[in-house]
Amino acid sequence: MIKRRNLDNSLVQWIMTQTNLGPGIGKIKYVAPAAASTSQYRTMLEENGVDSGDIYTSLANAYAAIVTRRNDIIIAAPGIYTTTAELAWSIDNAHVLGMNSGLPHGDWTLTPAQPVFYTATTDQANILNLTGERNSFRNVIFENYGANAACLNAVTVNGYGNSFYNCGIHGSMTTAQAAQTLACSLNIAAGGFYSYFEDCLVGQTEWGTRSSATSGALYFSGAASPPPAHGHFRNCQFYSAAATAGVPMVYMGSNQSLGRLWRFTSCLFFNFWSNWAGMCDSVFQNPASGQSTCSIVLEDCSAVGYTEWQQREFKGTTYTNEGWVMSNMPITATAGGLTKLPTGTVGN
Repeated sequence: MIKRRNLDNSLVQWIMTQTNLGPGIGKIKYVAPAAASTSQYRTMLEENGVDSGDIYTSLANAYAAIVTRRNDIIIAAPGIYTTTAELAWSIDNAHVLGMNSGLPHGDWTLTPAQPVFYTATTDQANILNLTGERNSFRNVIFENYGANAACLNAVTVNGYGNSFYNCGIHGSMTTAQAAQTLACSLNIAAGGFYSYFEDCLVGQTEWGTRSSATSGALYFSGAASPPPAHGHFRNCQFYSAAATAGVPMVYMGSNQSLGRLWRFTSCLFFNFWSNWAGMCDSVFQNPASGQSTCSIVLEDCSAVGYTEWQQREFKGTTYTNEGWVMSNMPITATAGGLTKLPTGTVGN
C-alpha cells in the first residue's frame, strides 16, 4: 500500500500549510468525481502517488474511512457531490480540505464547480450535522436545496471548538424552505461553543426569497443553560433575499441561545429586496424580551438593507434598544455601521 511518505512532497507540504497542522497529520483520504473529460482530478491524484483505494466519490464514504482524534484529513477535489442523507459527523480532530482557492460563491449548477456538497432530497434536514469537536472545514460549499419544509439547514454545529474557513453555507433555497419557521443556512445549536468562522459566506440572494420572521440565514437554536459561548465570525458575509420587513438575518430561538461573548469582526450583512422597494427591520432578532445572557459585539461591520441592528422593545410608551448588541463603528446619525446614501458634496 502507498503510504503518506510516498506522496508527492508538494502535496504533503500543501496539506500541512493549509491545515496549520504541520507534520501532525493523520491518514489522508480523498473525494473526487469519477475520471472523465470534465474532471481529471482523480487521475491527477493517482499521478501524485495517491492509492486509488483512498479515493472516494462521496464525503460520507470518505468519512467512514477516517478515525477520531488523529488529525485525519479528507481532501475534496472540485466537483459536484450529491448527498441523499445527512452526514452525522461525530468524530473529533478531523478535517476537510477543498482543493479550491476561490471564494465560496456559486452553486452546484455551475461548471466547473468548486467542491460542493448539496442535496435535493426532500427529507434531509442538514448536509452536515456536526456534533464532533475540534474539527475544521476549508474551501468547500454546503447547500440544501430540498424542496420541503423538513430541509431546514445546510450545516448544524452542535459540538465545541469547530472551525470553518472560506466555506459557503447555503440554505433556504426553495420556496418551501424560505417560508419555513426556523429554517436557515447555518444553525449554531446548544453545543456550539467556541465556533470560529473566517472568510465564509452564509446564506444566499439568488435562490429562495425568505418570508418567515422566525428564521435567519444564521440561527441560534439552543434553549438551555449554559448556552454556547465565545464564538467568532471574522471577515464573513451574511446574505439574504427577503421582501418582508420582519425577516431578520440572525435569529435566536430564546434568550438562552447564545452566551457570554459572540464577536463579529469585519462582517457584512446584506439583504436584497427587489428594486430596493423596502428594508428589513433588524439584523438581529430575539423573540424573548432581551438577550440577557450574551453580548454580541460588532467590530467594523456593515449592514445593507436593514433599518436597525437589533430589535427594539416597547417599554411603557416608547421603544428602546435592548443593549445586547454593541458596536465600535463610527456613528452615522445614530446608526453606526448601517449604510447610508452618500449625499455629501465631494471636496476639491
